Amino acid sequence: MGDLPDPIAFQVELREGRLLALHGDAYGQDTRAIDFSHVPFDQIFMLNDQGESIAFDRAALMRPSPLLALHQHDDHDPPHPGQLHPPLVNRGPLERLQDDRPPALLRAEPLSEEDREATRSLLIGIWVVAAVIALLAVVFSRASLFLVLVGGFWLAALLRKPAVKAALARGARALGRFEVRPSGS
Repeated sequence: MGDLPDPIAFQVELREGRLLALHGDAYGQDTRAIDFSHVPFDQIFMLNDQGESIAFDRAALMRPSPLLALHQHDDHDPPHPGQLHPPLVNRGPLERLQDDRPPALLRAEPLSEEDREATRSLLIGIWVVAAVIALLAVVFSRASLFLVLVGGFWLAALLRKPAVKAALARGARALGRFEVRPSGS
């Protein structure tokens, strides 16, 4: 191993195929200057059950693996002209958020008078449902009145945002398509 004149003996301790320890004996040679992770070696011997030294042949112990064939293919991408590797492009969530336009649901559009009226009706419905849920929460589950008020302020702040108003208008417009109105009135 390395520049040592004599070999080094290693003993491997395994349990259920896992390495527990690796013991080395350099037979009195100084190994303090050897970096075992990078030092070259040339001969490996194993001891059989009778204690005889047998040259280790890695190819004889390993069966050929079909996984090795996966590394032998010729469909590599050709390098770009003038570059060895293509440039890296980071398109993570933050970059997509900064580059892309907001989804159609959040884009504000000018509202017609009919959309405003439908949105107003939808807002009234939302507030009525929120009030009923708050009343049931206070009466039956004995929720804190403070918690209900905080939820109400949060809902009011949410419903004031222009993107939410635009989404509500589209929702009201979509709900209005299913409304049946008498003709001629």
